[in-house]
Amino acid sequence: MRSYIEDVSYEDLSGLALLQRYRPLLELLKHDTATFAHSVRVAEWLKRLGMKQGMHQVQQQELFDLGLLHDVGKLLIPSTILNKTASLSDGEWVQVKDHPLNGYRILQNGSYSTAIRMAILQHHENLDGSGYPAGVKGNMITHYARMLRIVDSYDAMTTIRTYKEVLSEEEALEELEHKAGVYFDQDLVGVFHEMVRGCS
Repeated sequence: MRSYIEDVSYEDLSGLALLQRYRPLLELLKHDTATFAHSVRVAEWLKRLGMKQGMHQVQQQELFDLGLLHDVGKLLIPSTILNKTASLSDGEWVQVKDHPLNGYRILQNGSYSTAIRMAILQHHENLDGSGYPAGVKGNMITHYARMLRIVDSYDAMTTIRTYKEVLSEEEALEELEHKAGVYFDQDLVGVFHEMVRGCS
């Protein structure tokens, strides 16, 4: 299950009835097409993962919105940094690590649920506390954020980008399983693995 929409134009989306709600996403499309495409794929995976867990339609739509909007904090990162092929400098890495907090702030004044904003804030946190931006761990990380951490990582690992090697589906699933209980929620990794296998 893949969705490649790098050729979607701003005009194609500007007629959405919910334009205001998705304005940050449209700005992301103009800012960095690859991040936009990644966000759409993550949204599709998240909704499927919610369905797999038996979540109701309202939650599934919330997960879809979360996937679409999870990287809007990258609007504040220059595209030259987002697509840099060489190693990031310390200062550039600080900017990248700020994107969850920036995304949380960007959506603070909109009609977005606390669940969406908290998941965006926490989507690079790890169960063992080694993530960012706050280094929270265990049960302090919300369920939505744990789901997003897995899906976001999987898509990043299996998508071709100029600055990294791409992994196969099998290699990416093995990496998730290797880090289950450390970075990722072990039960959710199992559910995601089963879901990906069913989509193959």
